Amino acid sequence: MRWALIAAAVVALAALAVDAPAERGPRIELVDGTLALESSLPDQAIFSTANLAPGQSTNGTLTLTNTGTLSGALTLEQSALDPAGLALAQQLQLRVEDVTGAPAVAYTGSLAGFSDLALGTLGPGVARTYRLTASLPASATNAAAGSSMTV
Repeated sequence: MRWALIAAAVVALAALAVDAPAERGPRIELVDGTLALESSLPDQAIFSTANLAPGQSTNGTLTLTNTGTLSGALTLEQSALDPAGLALAQQLQLRVEDVTGAPAVAYTGSLAGFSDLALGTLGPGVARTYRLTASLPASATNAAAGSSMTV
């Protein structure tokens, strides 16, 4: 009788184990394809201006196209902010818009306060156009006079 109860308990536990959903850990899936990003301004600044005065702005557009076969996440990053341009970066106001369809503002704030900006996923064969506008407020001080930077 004792062995019968143990055998029944083992069979019951085995049945529960089969019916219970398996816990899943991280899943890695290998895919075949390419991710290739093409810029409408390869190795060029998005905009350039000289003698920007308080109350003025400048802008430029950039189109990014995924010419690959896989989707990829787009992130706009600030890199290599020159300390000599910090006074200017603190006063310049940056506006980033996705103008592919109806304009959608992705960022607005100081250039110095800008950090990584997730712009979404770009599918294969898809293009997006962004407009970046830098404005020097009318209230800007002379602390940035003579400064320059590349965006």
